[in-house]
Amino acid sequence: MAEQETKEEVRGEDIVWDKGPITSSNINDFKELQKKCFRSPKDAVMDADVIPSFVSHVTKNLGTSQLFQDGQWTYTHHTYEVYGSVNSRCGYYIISASRDMHINIVHQYQMKLVKRWKAHTSTIMRCRLSKDDKYLFTCSFDQTAKVWELDKSNDYSNTPKEIQCLKGHSGWVYDVGLNPDEGTHELVTCSVDKSVKLWNWKEGTEIRTYDKGHADCIRRCIFSEDGTKIISAGQDARIVVWDKYNASIIYKLEGHTTYVLSLASKGSILVSGSTDKTIRVWDLEEGEQKRVLHFHSKNVESVEFVTGSNDKVISASLDKSIRIFDINTGLQEYVIEGHTGGVYDAQFSPDRRFVVSCSADKSVKLTKIEVDKMEQNRKGFHTGIIWGVSFSPDAKWYATSGSDQLIKIWEYYTYNVKQTLKGHTAHVTTVFFLPDNKHVVSTSYDNTTRIWEYAAEKEIAKMEDHGKVVWFSDCRHDQKYLATAGGSFNIIVYDISTLSAPTVAKTLKGHTYDVLTCKWHPDQDHIVISGSSDSTIRVWNINTESQLQSIAGHGSIIYHVVFLVGGLIATSSMDTTIRIWDWLHGRCEKVLRGHTHPIPALVCTPDRKRIISGSQDSTVKIWQAETGMLEFSFRAHIAWVRNLAVDPNTDRFLSVSDDGSVRVWKVSLINQKYYPFLGEDITAKTKQIEEIVEADPMNMTNSLYKTDYSIIHDLANAGNVKALRVCFQNSAGLPNGQIPLR
Repeated sequence: MAEQETKEEVRGEDIVWDKGPITSSNINDFKELQKKCFRSPKDAVMDADVIPSFVSHVTKNLGTSQLFQDGQWTYTHHTYEVYGSVNSRCGYYIISASRDMHINIVHQYQMKLVKRWKAHTSTIMRCRLSKDDKYLFTCSFDQTAKVWELDKSNDYSNTPKEIQCLKGHSGWVYDVGLNPDEGTHELVTCSVDKSVKLWNWKEGTEIRTYDKGHADCIRRCIFSEDGTKIISAGQDARIVVWDKYNASIIYKLEGHTTYVLSLASKGSILVSGSTDKTIRVWDLEEGEQKRVLHFHSKNVESVEFVTGSNDKVISASLDKSIRIFDINTGLQEYVIEGHTGGVYDAQFSPDRRFVVSCSADKSVKLTKIEVDKMEQNRKGFHTGIIWGVSFSPDAKWYATSGSDQLIKIWEYYTYNVKQTLKGHTAHVTTVFFLPDNKHVVSTSYDNTTRIWEYAAEKEIAKMEDHGKVVWFSDCRHDQKYLATAGGSFNIIVYDISTLSAPTVAKTLKGHTYDVLTCKWHPDQDHIVISGSSDSTIRVWNINTESQLQSIAGHGSIIYHVVFLVGGLIATSSMDTTIRIWDWLHGRCEKVLRGHTHPIPALVCTPDRKRIISGSQDSTVKIWQAETGMLEFSFRAHIAWVRNLAVDPNTDRFLSVSDDGSVRVWKVSLINQKYYPFLGEDITAKTKQIEEIVEADPMNMTNSLYKTDYSIIHDLANAGNVKALRVCFQNSAGLPNGQIPLR
């Protein structure tokens, strides 16, 4: 209890440093202040292992450098945009380059500017550091690249010595890259003059020019990992792979549609980023594109392999975010935010414990991240798109199904995988719990519906009567009948009185294309309502196997049907609308507009008074069922929202996405005075609630979620400390509104 009280006290306190720059006389006071920001009692100034636990708002600056906020260190010594940053191998210093023509060296723990000097006569675009921290390499719009010898004897405080100024380009120099074999003393530069140059930086001599491959400015140049190739990328949307020794072109890689801004190479793999907002993965041996990744919404300014990894890449974008992803699975594993301007560069520290980033907001940020634990926590999760999600009737468990052909049973509140069900041979489209709370039913692209005893991880029945993909299934509340919808254009109703031996009881025929959804009426046992790719809704009497209504109105595929109060249903469609119907009379009562893309996910709250929708536009929207009013809208994922599930006992709900994550949301944390949008059309102006609690183990080790309780990003980022406190105090269901994550 004492530990719990301490956490609550820290969460509600504004932590202020008001004693000016750190000196020997106040360093102990500073250490004590930092301990309040951290769960660990260790020395936060010099110990890099401490982990930020809570949102700590610092209301005064340390000289020109800000303290911790939202788990990040922020350094604001530059006066213009910062284009390049790098962490020293020793792990104590950050070096950055800016449009202000200066290089800064900062002690990352003491928050102290160690050295600042004017290194060029124009914008500095990039800085690189040798592996021994002895030499710094910079390039500039002054048409030069420079080599600096750093003096480490006095904590870098002595002015670095310029040992080479490499001149030869006739235009701005955008990038400088080092040969991984630094014993060769080779570096490459690229320029607006459409050329790449190879230099011996030790001697200050130009070795070779590569100028027959690009039709426009060259923005990035690197060596292959083995040092035998040079790779360049330009504003002509082209990537050129050169033979280093004879300047011949090995490959021209084409796929990006606009400027290529960033490159990273590891073994035979090349990763690129572009103003077309995509990241592309290439095979250097075959000269072929292997994968296109859509994580960012603006220019991808930087891509780098995570230190020591062959498959994890970190990217930075003008959308203000930094993302870490796996190039083999195509799944995003981590998102870092905090910059208020576009991010130009981001890379891991050599020890893999930090990400160093720089931005148009004139700042450099240092973010704590533990990749090794992130990789460990990712074990057991889906390795592809998550298609289905549902809660158990007692809300102690939830189930997910995915393109990896697996079904996973999770313990709610701890988010630990308890069972993995294997047997399907293709995407598992849906999964749901039977009323007995002991079994789940799944449907799949492998043309089967299966029943599982999930605690024993045992398949007890398999039905193959559709002969084509099975899209959906729903069980009647008495667990006697199971309705399935599929590519056969029919609804097949099974008698599952004996779970291990289901039999076909009814076949409902009438749809002219795939039936994508079918739902039992919650109160009338003989009524089933279905939706189809033929754009119709049909109402069925299973007792007579007859169609009672065929309802048209949607302009495209119908994905989902949910029952509301007062004899109404809601449907979602590829036509980007939700429609509310009087199903008995076949009359459309309301059309809900707001999504900009198809809506494959639709549920209602347990009281049937709210509709929750998820769309390919990556947003979740909450609507009043009675009035059709949009209450809340927020970007829930970075890809399609594939499905939703509502906790039957609380106001929480789950969302799953093509980004491979499961997220849990609490409606009461999205409402009332902190988001006063009731009665307004807030589609365009609503605040994003980017994460309330993320149940994705891939991201669990983010410092903001590693603690016992979640942090509400939107309020924190807005600096609304009072709202943050009250929101925690007023949230129902748990003490002080805390939502346990682990």
